[in-house]
Amino acid sequence: MLGPATPWWPEIRRECPPAFSGTAPDGHHLTHAERAAQIETCAIDVLSDDPIHPVLESVAPQSGFGGGLSGGWDFSHGPDQNDLAARALVSENLFWIVTAQYTIAPRLRHRGPGRTADRPRFDIYARFWDLPKLHEYGLGPTSPHLATPFGFREFFGGTDGSFPITDWMRIGARVEFRRPEISAGLLPPTTPGLARIPAFMHYGAIAQLHTPSLPPYAATATFDYSVYEDLGGSGYTFGRFRTTLEWTRPLSHTVRADTTASQSVIDHLFCRAAKVTLCDFGTITLRGRLTISNTFAHSVVPFYYQPTLGGTDIDGFDTLRGFDDYRFRAPDDWLAQAEYRHVIWGPFGLLLFYDVGKVALGTSQLNFATVRQDFGVGATVTVVTRVVLRAYIAFGSGEGTASAIKLAQF
Repeated sequence: MLGPATPWWPEIRRECPPAFSGTAPDGHHLTHAERAAQIETCAIDVLSDDPIHPVLESVAPQSGFGGGLSGGWDFSHGPDQNDLAARALVSENLFWIVTAQYTIAPRLRHRGPGRTADRPRFDIYARFWDLPKLHEYGLGPTSPHLATPFGFREFFGGTDGSFPITDWMRIGARVEFRRPEISAGLLPPTTPGLARIPAFMHYGAIAQLHTPSLPPYAATATFDYSVYEDLGGSGYTFGRFRTTLEWTRPLSHTVRADTTASQSVIDHLFCRAAKVTLCDFGTITLRGRLTISNTFAHSVVPFYYQPTLGGTDIDGFDTLRGFDDYRFRAPDDWLAQAEYRHVIWGPFGLLLFYDVGKVALGTSQLNFATVRQDFGVGATVTVVTRVVLRAYIAFGSGEGTASAIKLAQF
């Protein structure tokens, strides 16, 4: 039961009033830096304390703002980690989701701290979600800017595991049962996947590379191959290869604070003075993604399992932000992005971005003809290391200016 007796209530009552009044419990007025830190601490207490806390998140793109409850329970013994997590959300557009996951992460070596990154991990999970109104624009890189609504509901459950091979590489596998349901609405009857809606078994193998050996990682690479097996026949059985790459570089340097040289205008904007002055010029991130699907014996890829570009995809990943959510859909795609982020004050940050990508109906179309691109500016709100809210304006898409305010997705 939520209320004064819950574990997180004393922290909220202690940390949040000074954040908004600007006055500490001992009576002194908080500086701007102290107040920013107090606001962040308050947000952390409200949105992350266990065992149960409220969450403000989206269920999926086009769901609108949502919220619910999230819980986490630690059953660890000794060096082994055992956690149970559950979440239930509902949005303003009546999208909803319920998830549960149990994680086991045994410690293989009995030296060093109990919780580190170099351990195997095994998950058992289930999810049920109902997305009553999504948009479909047709297939291929030149689909018309005309949306057709449809509903998507799915239950899936399964297990996965990953194992560290070296300090810089993990391999893993997963097995899932998936049962989708589609409310076709006005979708053309020739849309792939509408003739029947089967259940699927989903099998996958994954390799993850990263550097350095412990987080935060400066560079990561993921290689994933999956097979979706049509349990009602073979018409919708397909395979998919996906690789994602990401490289991040902080732009910062330190100088002695006792130097006699006067600071430049740029130093005044980006440097924080102390015994050693830290100059934080922000962070640059480069990302790339490639998806290739393959079919078997005249099968096709159902449209609801095809990757999309435009806005945010169904997994909550920002793609071509200058276009509507799900704007382009096809079995194959590639995407490249460049982002610049800089903390402005406390949890608030500046975002600059450039996106370019393309969907394709076959690997022969994975070229630079008819690529889509955009650029823009935005703002973010970060709690600890997670961006919980982002707002942006994007230009250059050829389909008008796009703007969005989005919560973090489940």
